[in-house]
Amino acid sequence: MCRRVFVLLLAFLLILPISATAYAQSTLVSDPYDILVLVNRDNRLSQDFWPGDMIPVGNGQLMRYRAANAFLSMQRSMNADGLFLTVRSGFRSYETQRTIFNNAVRNQGLASAERWIARPGHSEHQTGLAVDILQRGFTGSPLSSARFQTTPQFAWLHRHAHTYGFIMRYPGEYEHITGFAFEPWHWRYIGVESATYMWENGFRVFETYIEHRAARPPAPPEPTGPSHWAVEQVEAAITAGLVPAHLQSYYTQVITRAEFTALVVTLYESMRGEITGRSTFTDTDDENVQKAAYIDVVRGVGENRFAPEEGLSREQAAVILSRLADAMDQPLPREAATFADFDSVSDWAADAVGHVQAAGIMRGVGDNNFAPQVVHTREEAIVTMLRLFYLEW
Repeated sequence: MCRRVFVLLLAFLLILPISATAYAQSTLVSDPYDILVLVNRDNRLSQDFWPGDMIPVGNGQLMRYRAANAFLSMQRSMNADGLFLTVRSGFRSYETQRTIFNNAVRNQGLASAERWIARPGHSEHQTGLAVDILQRGFTGSPLSSARFQTTPQFAWLHRHAHTYGFIMRYPGEYEHITGFAFEPWHWRYIGVESATYMWENGFRVFETYIEHRAARPPAPPEPTGPSHWAVEQVEAAITAGLVPAHLQSYYTQVITRAEFTALVVTLYESMRGEITGRSTFTDTDDENVQKAAYIDVVRGVGENRFAPEEGLSREQAAVILSRLADAMDQPLPREAATFADFDSVSDWAADAVGHVQAAGIMRGVGDNNFAPQVVHTREEAIVTMLRLFYLEW
């Protein structure tokens, strides 16, 4: 028995330096709050990183607010189709991950543990953007015994998860790239735009998409004019002085959070006068952002950050437009939304979506659907501002 223990210990020590060296050469990520942050064996989070903008997603688990709201919206849609999930794991701290990893090494050996469990600092769970989910009612262990990949829930996710911004992070045939075994239960939020791009262009692995994103040439310039349906209204908004010069082009591209605040401030100041106060954030010096935050029309994303370059979703735009009307002392009608896909609207946006629908400021995208998580474009934002401007104050 002693000889066997000695042999096992020697094998463990022989394996450890090779694996430890690989991890030791990893790079500290530059922006852990980035929705597209890549965390794997080569890229690590600091021991102290703990996102502050987290909310519950069920079963005592937390995720960052943007990922959490997308997940909860996706879960509601699944529930409406008669499919139910159990959340097994959301955010994990560095220390929690270290405990899980060390226990796995003790119980199954280093080589096996590292196929399934990330070392501390190298786990996507620490980002607050990943979630482990299984069919409701499964309580066993290991997770692989749930055979989640054979369930209707998994089939639904495979078809629809990208429309909510999620990808299955560790497909089985790409372990040589991801570094981890097949985990059908592990889903990662990367935003609707990136998840849909991966889906439509056949990218199965996040690492490959990130490489492609970094290497691909810039997209060809878009037409400078607005879409045919928006031409008249965009021209009217420009004539009314509601569109800053830097937003008078590339009308079909996604509008960022900072760009939308420029429209907000322009409309507010044209009707109520200059905003003299400022509220500051740690990640932007944009004066329009500071002004809009001061009048409580826009807010941060946690940790006193604003994320100015992130795209804006339709439900986020609805919330800001409703607050803008309130700030101008002309609240929109307090009516409930009647969109066919209202169940997919996040709870924090539900009232505002009803307000903008009742006022005619934001309308459906076809078949009476609101498409809350779809990104807002410049021309759509300009048109909604014009409609708000035209309301009888």
